Amino acid sequence: MKADGARMREFKAPNDREPQIPAGADAVVPIASAHVVGEPLTDERVHRPERVAAITDRSVGDAVTAETVGRVLASPAGGLKGVPADAAAVALVNKVDDDADEAVGRAIAAAAFEADAAGRLDRVVLAAMGEGRVVDVVEP
Repeated sequence: MKADGARMREFKAPNDREPQIPAGADAVVPIASAHVVGEPLTDERVHRPERVAAITDRSVGDAVTAETVGRVLASPAGGLKGVPADAAAVALVNKVDDDADEAVGRAIAAAAFEADAAGRLDRVVLAAMGEGRVVDVVEP
Protein backbone atom coordinates (compact mmCIF):
# COMPACT_ATOMS: atom_id res chain seq x y z
CA MET A 1 0.00 0.00 0.00
CA LYS A 2 1.45 3.28 -1.02
CA ALA A 3 0.79 6.78 -2.33
CA ASP A 4 -0.56 8.31 0.84
CA GLY A 5 0.88 9.64 4.10
CA ALA A 6 3.28 6.75 4.78
CA ARG A 7 6.22 9.17 4.44
CA MET A 8 8.47 6.75 2.57
CA ARG A 9 8.33 4.05 5.24
CA GLU A 10 8.89 0.51 4.04
CA PHE A 11 5.64 -0.99 5.31
CA LYS A 12 2.18 -0.04 6.53
CA ALA A 13 -1.32 -1.14 7.36
CA PRO A 14 -4.39 0.82 6.27
CA ASN A 15 -6.44 2.98 8.60
CA ASP A 16 -10.25 2.96 8.82
CA ARG A 17 -10.64 5.19 5.74
CA GLU A 18 -8.17 3.28 3.56
CA PRO A 19 -7.71 2.09 1.01
CA GLN A 20 -10.11 3.87 -1.29
CA ILE A 21 -10.42 1.32 -4.08
CA PRO A 22 -12.98 1.94 -6.83
CA ALA A 23 -15.67 -0.76 -6.99
CA GLY A 24 -14.76 -1.31 -10.65
CA ALA A 25 -11.07 -1.97 -10.00
CA ASP A 26 -9.96 -5.12 -11.78
CA ALA A 27 -6.55 -5.42 -10.07
CA VAL A 28 -5.17 -4.30 -6.71
CA VAL A 29 -1.49 -4.36 -5.76
CA PRO A 30 -0.64 -4.19 -2.04
CA ILE A 31 3.05 -3.24 -1.64
CA ALA A 32 5.72 -3.76 1.00
CA SER A 33 9.50 -3.55 1.01
CA ALA A 34 11.84 -6.47 1.62
CA HIS A 35 14.05 -4.03 3.53
CA VAL A 36 11.63 -3.82 6.49
CA VAL A 37 12.34 -7.40 7.57
CA GLY A 38 14.59 -7.39 10.61
CA GLU A 39 13.72 -3.80 11.49
CA PRO A 40 11.77 -2.96 14.65
CA LEU A 41 8.01 -2.60 14.41
CA THR A 42 8.11 1.08 15.35
CA ASP A 43 6.86 4.34 13.90
CA GLU A 44 10.34 5.09 12.59
CA ARG A 45 10.22 2.15 10.18
CA VAL A 46 6.53 1.23 9.83
CA HIS A 47 3.53 3.49 9.18
CA ARG A 48 0.88 2.63 11.79
CA PRO A 49 2.86 -0.05 13.64
CA GLU A 50 -0.02 -0.57 16.07
CA ARG A 51 -2.26 -1.69 13.19
CA VAL A 52 0.42 -4.06 11.89
CA ALA A 53 0.75 -5.44 15.43
CA ALA A 54 -3.02 -5.96 15.70
CA ILE A 55 -3.21 -7.80 12.38
CA THR A 56 -0.25 -10.06 13.15
CA ASP A 57 -0.52 -10.61 16.93
CA ARG A 58 2.90 -8.99 17.33
CA SER A 59 3.85 -6.18 19.68
CA VAL A 60 5.06 -2.73 18.77
CA GLY A 61 8.84 -2.89 19.08
CA ASP A 62 9.15 -6.54 17.99
CA ALA A 63 11.32 -7.31 14.99
CA VAL A 64 9.42 -7.36 11.69
CA THR A 65 9.65 -10.83 10.17
CA ALA A 66 8.83 -12.16 6.72
CA GLU A 67 5.77 -13.73 8.32
CA THR A 68 4.71 -10.32 9.68
CA VAL A 69 4.86 -8.78 6.20
CA GLY A 70 3.20 -11.76 4.52
CA ARG A 71 0.35 -11.83 7.00
CA VAL A 72 -0.40 -8.13 6.49
CA LEU A 73 -0.24 -8.39 2.69
CA ALA A 74 -2.75 -11.30 2.76
CA SER A 75 -5.02 -9.91 5.47
CA PRO A 76 -8.56 -8.67 4.79
CA ALA A 77 -7.68 -5.94 7.32
CA GLY A 78 -4.38 -5.20 5.56
CA GLY A 79 -3.33 -5.59 1.94
CA LEU A 80 -6.59 -7.18 0.83
CA LYS A 81 -8.83 -4.67 2.58
CA GLY A 82 -11.52 -3.38 0.25
CA VAL A 83 -10.40 -5.44 -2.75
CA PRO A 84 -13.46 -6.08 -4.94
CA ALA A 85 -14.42 -9.77 -5.04
CA ASP A 86 -13.77 -10.07 -8.77
CA ALA A 87 -10.50 -8.10 -8.80
CA ALA A 88 -7.10 -9.74 -9.10
CA ALA A 89 -4.92 -9.32 -6.00
CA VAL A 90 -1.20 -9.28 -6.76
CA ALA A 91 1.14 -8.43 -3.88
CA LEU A 92 4.40 -6.64 -4.68
CA VAL A 93 7.53 -7.04 -2.58
CA ASN A 94 9.77 -4.15 -3.61
CA LYS A 95 13.47 -3.43 -3.03
CA VAL A 96 14.54 -6.96 -3.89
CA ASP A 97 17.98 -5.63 -4.74
CA ASP A 98 20.22 -8.67 -4.23
CA ASP A 99 20.22 -12.39 -3.41
CA ALA A 100 19.62 -11.79 0.31
CA ASP A 101 16.61 -9.58 -0.46
CA GLU A 102 15.33 -12.21 -2.88
CA ALA A 103 15.43 -14.84 -0.11
CA VAL A 104 13.49 -12.44 2.13
CA GLY A 105 11.00 -11.76 -0.68
CA ARG A 106 10.41 -15.48 -1.20
CA ALA A 107 9.87 -15.94 2.54
CA ILE A 108 7.35 -13.06 2.50
CA ALA A 109 5.55 -14.65 -0.47
CA ALA A 110 5.40 -18.04 1.26
CA ALA A 111 4.04 -16.43 4.43
CA ALA A 112 1.46 -14.46 2.44
CA PHE A 113 0.18 -17.56 0.66
CA GLU A 114 0.05 -19.45 3.95
CA ALA A 115 -1.91 -16.63 5.61
CA ASP A 116 -4.29 -16.23 2.65
CA ALA A 117 -7.05 -18.52 3.93
CA ALA A 118 -9.51 -17.19 1.34
CA GLY A 119 -7.15 -17.82 -1.58
CA ARG A 120 -7.38 -14.20 -2.75
CA LEU A 121 -3.73 -13.61 -3.67
CA ASP A 122 -3.11 -14.53 -7.28
CA ARG A 123 0.66 -14.10 -7.10
CA VAL A 124 3.46 -12.18 -5.43
CA VAL A 125 5.82 -10.15 -7.59
CA LEU A 126 9.39 -9.68 -6.35
CA ALA A 127 10.83 -6.51 -7.83
CA ALA A 128 13.41 -3.76 -7.68
CA MET A 129 11.14 -0.96 -8.85
CA GLY A 130 13.89 1.68 -8.53
CA GLU A 131 15.66 -0.21 -11.31
CA GLY A 132 12.45 -1.05 -13.17
CA ARG A 133 13.23 -4.75 -12.73
CA VAL A 134 10.99 -7.72 -11.94
CA VAL A 135 13.04 -10.36 -10.13
CA ASP A 136 10.44 -13.12 -10.16
CA VAL A 137 6.73 -13.86 -10.01
CA VAL A 138 5.80 -16.32 -7.28
CA GLU A 139 2.53 -18.23 -7.50
CA PRO A 140 0.77 -20.24 -4.79
